[in-house]
Amino acid sequence: MPTLHNLTSTYIAIIMVVIGTVGNILSLVVLCRKRLRTMNIGLYMIALCLNDLLVLYTSLFNNHVMPVDISLVYIFENNCSFSRFFIHFFREISSWITVIITVHRMFAVFRPLSTRARILTGYKPQIIIIVIMIAILGSVNIVYSRYFYFENGRCVTPSKTVTVFFASVMYSFFPATILISCNVIIVFTLCRRSIAGNASQSTSQVNNHTVYMVMAINILFLICTLPSSVALALSQGSKISNSAKSFLILLCSVNNVFNFLLYILAGRLFRDEMKSMLKRKRRPSTFTIMSS
Repeated sequence: MPTLHNLTSTYIAIIMVVIGTVGNILSLVVLCRKRLRTMNIGLYMIALCLNDLLVLYTSLFNNHVMPVDISLVYIFENNCSFSRFFIHFFREISSWITVIITVHRMFAVFRPLSTRARILTGYKPQIIIIVIMIAILGSVNIVYSRYFYFENGRCVTPSKTVTVFFASVMYSFFPATILISCNVIIVFTLCRRSIAGNASQSTSQVNNHTVYMVMAINILFLICTLPSSVALALSQGSKISNSAKSFLILLCSVNNVFNFLLYILAGRLFRDEMKSMLKRKRRPSTFTIMSS
């Protein structure tokens, strides 16, 4: 019989999956509009939304909502490493797309003129970078997931502490280090130019349109993933309650669920495009106006 904390985590996960699905689909519709799609981080944002949807269903839904007898672990009972590959791969993709977007914005602030010149190259650089990232993370996770095997109804590994620490490094610790460094450079550069009073128009546009939104995404990522990853990694040497573990896993998925709110709150271009899309849908047709 399910315990109270299991039921609570299941209901919370269901709510998060519903909100995240609606929010990410809405974000995809808005981001695929030409004005946002053609931004120099447009494809990265679209890829992040798509991957957030995959994380919701391979990790959050699979771990907390789906019945155990039809979850990914049991579907791939004969190949436990296959299920672990999917779960960890998509979570790490989400982290590293965030890193790529942040590094791009850092160079846009630090070297605005050279970044502006590279915008003319179109989608090709973004596609190449995404493909390289998928290839590297895919290769790493193929090796990592080979150490899992099915035993007594669970996916286990000979050295759980090592595998959990390695997953935390790839998913949170290493990306978090890069994100913190990039955000420090962004803030320092913007403050220095503001004090000097020589912020160019292109830098101001970058700042207003995307930098604040990216920094908000980074803050949410760091708050949700870094403390949880540290706690889960340290807990391998000691016992941790199931309720605490469920809370930490749910917390890791908060950014995948609520990133769309940051697009709305911190992204002026995103808000403008969403308002334009909604106004166009509400606009009455000529036939309706004439018949009335």
